[in-house]
Amino acid sequence: MKSKSLWWPFISQHRARAATIVLLGVCTSYCTLLLPLSLGKFMEIMTGAGGGKTRALHLLGISLPEDLTSFFLFFFIILILKFTFSWLHTWLTSMFGELFAAGLRKKFLDFRLQNASADLRPDKASLLMPFANDMKTVRTMLTKGVIGFTTDLLFLVMALYVLIRLAPALTAAVIIMTGLFFFIHRWYNHISKPLFAEKRNRQAGLLNRTAALLSNGQTDFKMQQRKLDEKNQKFIKTLWIFHARKALLKSLSPFMLYFLLAVIMIMISAQNNTERLDAGTILTYILLLMTLFPTLRNLIRIENTWVQGALAAEKFLEPRAKSPKTGAEKPEILKKTTNNSFSLLHWRLTKQQ
Repeated sequence: MKSKSLWWPFISQHRARAATIVLLGVCTSYCTLLLPLSLGKFMEIMTGAGGGKTRALHLLGISLPEDLTSFFLFFFIILILKFTFSWLHTWLTSMFGELFAAGLRKKFLDFRLQNASADLRPDKASLLMPFANDMKTVRTMLTKGVIGFTTDLLFLVMALYVLIRLAPALTAAVIIMTGLFFFIHRWYNHISKPLFAEKRNRQAGLLNRTAALLSNGQTDFKMQQRKLDEKNQKFIKTLWIFHARKALLKSLSPFMLYFLLAVIMIMISAQNNTERLDAGTILTYILLLMTLFPTLRNLIRIENTWVQGALAAEKFLEPRAKSPKTGAEKPEILKKTTNNSFSLLHWRLTKQQ
């Protein structure tokens, strides 16, 4: 995708920092896995029942003595480590995104100022979009769509390893249904992409009309006000459809995940009629699966982050290459190259990394 040319050079330039963030995410995920499994261990110590709880901890390299003192010491150490790793991961990820946005903002502004004489700028109000909503969306694409996606995938691999060892048939159903949910979301985002683009364009048009009305000293105020009202009404109509689809998309994820949980419980009850699963394995499996829900939700909905990020990135990759007033010829760098047709801003972004 074209937006990759925005964030990939930045990640390559800051490889050590990006690797540290991913490593902190893995450590956070590891502690997140241990917490629900340790609850199963607590019940095992209290009731004296064996089962999948101890086996699940062994799969992650943990072996605890059978006493409450050791358990509580282990639990609080893991809790403190999870807090520390989570804080560092969230902090460094946020700053990573802010540094990316600051660099992109500077290059975007430098490009506009350096080419002011060639009148390559769009309407002044349109420049507010990249500095506000678009910048935030592109930053989110880096922090959640790239860094967060990588961390979630690694957490998913660790969790699936334990789940497969506990109950292979149940985990196969989890993988199949999660894949199905992902493609449903992907299809839904694909058919909604034109609506997302329309919403952004109407918002920019409304900003342009408002700026013209406030700053240009229009003599025919009523006519300009009427045009502004028309644009505003069209924008509101688009927002009704946009938010209806967005709300449906947001509500779909928890519905799918709890539907998945219902299917797993049905399969567990069916398996108990043939090959009985012990209570420890069932408890551990469901606890771990529910711990995995936020990660599955993020992965299922990642397409929405990518789509919104790609639309926002177009504002930085496609500045006007031609003056609307003079019809000036495109700069040489804008002409088609052996790779493809690149905008001047696109060339500057990749060159300056």
